[in-house]
Amino acid sequence: MFTTRHACKTSYRQWLLAGLILLCAARAGANDCLRMLPDDTTVDGPPEICQSDFNGFMHHYSCQDYRAGDTHYRVLYRGGVTPKAVLRFDADTPHHLLVSSPLYGDSKLSCPLKPPDGIPQHAAHRGLGVCHDADNRPVACSVYEHAAPRQTVAHRYMTFYTAEETNPITIETQIAGSNDNAMVAEIAYQLGMSLWETECCTEQAVAYLAYAYRLFPRAEVYRTAYHRSRALLARREQE
Repeated sequence: MFTTRHACKTSYRQWLLAGLILLCAARAGANDCLRMLPDDTTVDGPPEICQSDFNGFMHHYSCQDYRAGDTHYRVLYRGGVTPKAVLRFDADTPHHLLVSSPLYGDSKLSCPLKPPDGIPQHAAHRGLGVCHDADNRPVACSVYEHAAPRQTVAHRYMTFYTAEETNPITIETQIAGSNDNAMVAEIAYQLGMSLWETECCTEQAVAYLAYAYRLFPRAEVYRTAYHRSRALLARREQE
C-alpha cells in the first residue's frame, strides 16, 4: 500500500523539493520533446518507474511513454523537466535508439507534462523524479504548482504514480507560499474598473486592466475586462 506518511514522504521532501525543483530551470511552455517526435505521437499511459542503461549504467528513472504508430518513445527523467534521454523503440529491433540526451551535447530540452485529473489544468510542472514508498520501492513522483487569481496562497501538488490498480495516482496538496500577484492583480483590476467610469482617465484605466491581465492572462474576469476596455477605448478615439 502506498503511503506518503512514511518513507515516501520523507524521501520526497529531502530529494524532490530540494532536487527536483532546484534542478529544473522550469520554464512554462510547450513540451520540447513532443516537437522532436512525429506529429501523430500520443501519450501512452501515465508516468511510471523504468530502468535504462542508455549511458552505460543501469539506473531507475521516471519515464513517460509515447506512441506513434508501431514506434514507441520513452522520455527518462530524474528530476526537473529536462529529461536525461529520449529513447525510441522500433517494432523491428529489441534495442532502443537514442534520440536525444543532454549528456551528449544536445541542447537543454524543457519537457513539462500536463497535470493529471485532480490538479488544475494550468498548473506548472516543476519536475518528474524518483521517490520511494514505505517499503523503499521506487515510484514515479511529480510536482506541480498553481497560483490562481483571487487566492491569497499558491498551492503545490505532490503527485505519486504507483502500479496499484485501485489507486494509481496519489495527490498531496500543500501551500507553496503566498500568492502576492493575486492581490496586486485584484487591486489593479478594481482601480481600472473605477477609473473607467470617469471621463478623464480611461487610458489609465486600460493600463491598470492590462496589468491585471498580464499577471493572470487565463483569468476570465481580467481577460474580458481588458479586451473590452481596449476595444471601447479604440472606438472612442475613432469618433
